[in-house]
Amino acid sequence: LARDGKIVCERDSVALPQREYLLPTLAGILMGAARNGGRLNIIDFGGALGSTYRTCMPFLRQLASVSWNVIELPQIVELGKREFEDSSLHFYDTIEECLGHNSIDGILFGSTLQYLPDPYGILNSLDKFSFDYLVIDRTPFTSNGGHRICVQNVPKCIYDASYPCNIFDYNDFLQSIEKNFSIVDIMPALEGAVGDIVFKSIIATAKK
Repeated sequence: LARDGKIVCERDSVALPQREYLLPTLAGILMGAARNGGRLNIIDFGGALGSTYRTCMPFLRQLASVSWNVIELPQIVELGKREFEDSSLHFYDTIEECLGHNSIDGILFGSTLQYLPDPYGILNSLDKFSFDYLVIDRTPFTSNGGHRICVQNVPKCIYDASYPCNIFDYNDFLQSIEKNFSIVDIMPALEGAVGDIVFKSIIATAKK
């Protein structure tokens, strides 16, 4: 529906009555484009069928060029290639496959890392890809320290499911990023705080 213009936009399969801009994501990707002469060449890791791409489109149209590359599960990649790809939006199974077809400057994790089985392994592997910048949005941290794993229950009005979710220790997470990147800014994320969990967004650039 969002693809065909029948709704304004969607997030996590939920139709939204108006655009809810993810300002940290926009700040990060536009910074990355500015560092590259107005050209955006980004990987959206766990980007579903391009929801963030379409939400950001009013701003992306102002850039010299856009290459938005989603890394997703095989069944989503198959559907994305068949129904959603366009001249700027592409789908791949792995970072390595994407880099075999494109020159990529940055990587975006938008509400993604907490659902991966080995999030720190992914973060620690980024140095081998030579990304110029990193954007992490809508990511949960404990306000009182300590990494824990919770069960997240999806509201039944969306769909009936539950899955494990990492709640990161803030200091450990930053230390992992700072092995390869320098922090530009850390901002509140869209979700704010829920109990002792606070959602944050991080923008960083590669250490030279």
